[in-house]
Amino acid sequence: MSICVADVPNIPGLESIRFRAGFQGASAQIRWPYVAENESISPWIMGGELIFVTGINHTRDEKNLIQLIEEGYRAQVSGFVILTGHEFIKKIPASVLKKANDLSIPILEQPYNLKMVLVTEILSNTLVQDRLMGQSLRLFLSRLVNSFTEAPELVELRARELGIHADESMVSVCLRSRVATQMADNKWLAERLRIEHWLESRLPDRGVNLPILNEGQDWLIFWPAIHGQFPEMIADLEALLESLTKQFPQCTFQVGVSNSFHHLSKISEAAEQARKALSLTQLYQNEPICRYDQIGIAQLFSQISNRKLLLEFCQDQLQSLCFCESSQSLELKRTLRCYLDYSGSSKKAAEHIGIHRNTLSQRIKKLEQLLDKDLNNPLQRLNLQNALIIECILIPAKSTDTAHKEC
Repeated sequence: MSICVADVPNIPGLESIRFRAGFQGASAQIRWPYVAENESISPWIMGGELIFVTGINHTRDEKNLIQLIEEGYRAQVSGFVILTGHEFIKKIPASVLKKANDLSIPILEQPYNLKMVLVTEILSNTLVQDRLMGQSLRLFLSRLVNSFTEAPELVELRARELGIHADESMVSVCLRSRVATQMADNKWLAERLRIEHWLESRLPDRGVNLPILNEGQDWLIFWPAIHGQFPEMIADLEALLESLTKQFPQCTFQVGVSNSFHHLSKISEAAEQARKALSLTQLYQNEPICRYDQIGIAQLFSQISNRKLLLEFCQDQLQSLCFCESSQSLELKRTLRCYLDYSGSSKKAAEHIGIHRNTLSQRIKKLEQLLDKDLNNPLQRLNLQNALIIECILIPAKSTDTAHKEC
């Protein structure tokens, strides 16, 4: 699934194309071919393109080729194919190959006698066929995730037709991204496309062979889970998140992880577990990953079908703070959550939040007045702690931007 740069020389008809540099980026997936016809490519690319540089319409000297490599690196293109021959670009300069190696940007070399019209036709057809297969697989997985019930035998039959194993052990991973500052809708959409392309190019290296499912503001990833190696899998997931955060520093990422499942017929249940775990990540401020098997009493609350009962309890305990996302309300709820997590220790809560103890005391007094609660009462503290958990379970999916409901 998904054509990467390393596959290009192995595609029938393209065997004369050679890999020259940037081998570390060989697994980068190709979204579409693009022929560079201007001095700069920045205005015309979005990320994931395989850039063909011919030198026909614009003179490509050593300086310009390095410029293109740097622009491609910033835009996260999949790689470059540079055409060489007697007429235009005679050979790829060593400095260009070094720059590609330094930036892990793949460079392929194509002889001029291999016609561009043939190359783009073969590559485009390969990408389209691969995409159609991927869409069929995505549709199949989407039907299973959205509870279109099929007998396990039928699931296995369809899985074999699509070339996948129905009985592989996996977990569902629900990934959410948020931006730290306001961003226009079109820019945020482009950023999400770049994030998705980045994930698609890196996940196969971690054994993730099923396509990502886009669920609006979240992505569902089906991660292999080898029995007895759950800690290693979580460590690998943490490493991926760290790389993702470095690549997209303007975003924050949170993850919910399901229990392992051993057949695709269980994928809907696992996806729901991952979503529930994701909804509780805000309870763990310093932990971007929340596992369903560690959410404790929240599992019980999430199984209560009478949502009205949960809602009434939540509103009774949190009063006007319930579901309120104004900056002041979020600050008060974060203070309350931290204070309760530290069993009413003002010193530890203040240190964790990073505020003076007097400031914390003022907030606690305000909370007691607002909620009409005595935070020295252990039963009332327990009720409030449960209400904060229930709010996370009940809260509807929010937009990925920072817009808040004013209260």
